[in-house]
Amino acid sequence: MDQCTGSVRHCRHDVTEFRLYYPRFAVETDIWDSYDQKIIAALKDNARQSVSAIAEQVHLSRSAVSDRIKRMEEQGVILGYQVLSATESQPTERLKAYFEIRHGGFKCRPLVEFMMQYPEVQHCYGTSGAVDLLVYLEFDQMQRLHEILAAVDEQLPKDAKIVTAYGDAGVGALTR
Repeated sequence: MDQCTGSVRHCRHDVTEFRLYYPRFAVETDIWDSYDQKIIAALKDNARQSVSAIAEQVHLSRSAVSDRIKRMEEQGVILGYQVLSATESQPTERLKAYFEIRHGGFKCRPLVEFMMQYPEVQHCYGTSGAVDLLVYLEFDQMQRLHEILAAVDEQLPKDAKIVTAYGDAGVGALTR
């Protein structure tokens, strides 16, 4: 690589030699031909389909498709296969919500201690002004948020108010 200036554009070595030294670059560009791309698309669509079905879709023989899949697995292009179950699947990103508690003079310390018993509560801030307490939660299911809100509601005086904003941008709001 003594003749290479460090830039792909100015490298005197052919691209094959460059791929040999930089395999991630090769995978991200055109090491896959159109057949490999079609096979990947077919597997993404349905990883359980037979090699014969994929071969029919991409217009190659069964053995050619099988060899290509095996090569892509060995090269780390295909990292694995997984089962997604409706009952067992977890969201890739947890749901998030803020809620404001306006209680007008109720002591914050006992309420903060009560809130922090929930592992979903990430932060609990006492504030001055109209809002007395600001709570940030992360949770897996909306039902869990409603359970926590119901428990908090039982701890507050009757004239207290809870306003909830959920989503990344505070899209919705629930008010008690």
